[in-house]
Amino acid sequence: MRRVYGDVPPVDANESRLGQVFLNLLVNAAQAIPDGRADENEITVTTRLDSIGRVVVDIADTGAGMSPDVMTRLFTPFFTTKPMGLGTGLGLSICHRLVSAIGGEITIESVLGKGTTFHVALPASSEMESHSTPAAAAPSPMESHRRGRILVIDDDGGILNVVTRVLSADHECHTMRSGTEALDRIRQGERFDVILCDLMMPVLTGMDLFAELSRIDQHQAARVVFLTGGAFTTKAREFLSQVTNPRLEKPFDLSALKNLVNSQMR
Repeated sequence: MRRVYGDVPPVDANESRLGQVFLNLLVNAAQAIPDGRADENEITVTTRLDSIGRVVVDIADTGAGMSPDVMTRLFTPFFTTKPMGLGTGLGLSICHRLVSAIGGEITIESVLGKGTTFHVALPASSEMESHSTPAAAAPSPMESHRRGRILVIDDDGGILNVVTRVLSADHECHTMRSGTEALDRIRQGERFDVILCDLMMPVLTGMDLFAELSRIDQHQAARVVFLTGGAFTTKAREFLSQVTNPRLEKPFDLSALKNLVNSQMR
């Protein structure tokens, strides 16, 4: 990966959430590059100021590129170009929402066969604000009192990798891309201290998995933390309003993820 960092001012944003926006874009860029010919492909991250003084982060890849039709639908919830089972179609729509919430915007340039560039433009902090308001320190991650056994269920491999990387130093992590597989393992006697479960999955949703767990093992059902990318269906919204289990919204605040899991080990 090539880095071209210009001199830019700070922006007013939650560091962890903004970090997850860029992580999502970097994962997408990596997945857009076909296997092989490593010497001919690269991802470039550039920081700069645009003509109206916004801070811009460009993430460019030399991957397959996108057609104009795909680009117009890219930020639509549940739209994905990935094969079945390899993505939820929520990552970019959530990134768009997070960036828009702080007054920024994401734009795209892409050419089929030549690659794609995402431009994330963010309003810079004013000089007065940066001098008069000291930045709040990020909360320190809560330490775990014991090493736990964590199950992560998500059909998005990128989410599994991120969660495992964050938690594996403190806990024993097991990942599964199917709710059906997770139920089978629990029926066979496996037990977990925390079950991080995607709410919306193909075949067996997190809601369906929770209903079955509540029937066969209420203790394990109480261990479930729901991973949501926004409850877009009436059924999902009603479900979340009725259960008391914790939930984390994608993209995660990584400190919040670690603190929540570690708090279950106390």
